[in-house]
Amino acid sequence: MKTGATDVKDCKPCSPGKYCPSHPGPPTTEDTQRSCGDPNVYCPKGTPQPVNVDLGYYSINESSVMDKDEDVETSQMTSQVQCEPGYYCQNGVRHPCRGGTYGSKPGLIDDNCSGLCPRAYFCPENSVNPLPCSPGSYSTGGAKECTSCEVPSDVPAEVILSSMCRHDRSCCLIFSA
Repeated sequence: MKTGATDVKDCKPCSPGKYCPSHPGPPTTEDTQRSCGDPNVYCPKGTPQPVNVDLGYYSINESSVMDKDEDVETSQMTSQVQCEPGYYCQNGVRHPCRGGTYGSKPGLIDDNCSGLCPRAYFCPENSVNPLPCSPGSYSTGGAKECTSCEVPSDVPAEVILSSMCRHDRSCCLIFSA
């Protein structure tokens, strides 16, 4: 960055992750680059002011995306990316869908993601789709894991596998009869 320029041609654009409030005005004798700010905004190269992150998107520092070992300075975000399935985005920050919910499409904006996991399925944190409970287990909905039935050791495996009931605790009664 050159300071003290007397002609616009001498000025270089603001660095990515920073904004220049004097641009496109006349040159200044001061370094006017400012850090972009919070994660809800980003600053591409040469921007005169921070750009708001769109709903369903989060801000990134493009140079840090290429170098995963580097800590990202949240005040120097340079771009935005649409939230991937399994996540929701609020205020420019990406969050995983919590256990018991799933996020089947990109760009989600609510912590309920796509909704609660249905009965007979479970959804660990960051789930894209509900996963079915295994035979011999059940869930009543909104579960992050299935609950196992207490199956006596003398129950044949084919009885367990043929039990299609997986939506309620009463499904376990077949094994206690």
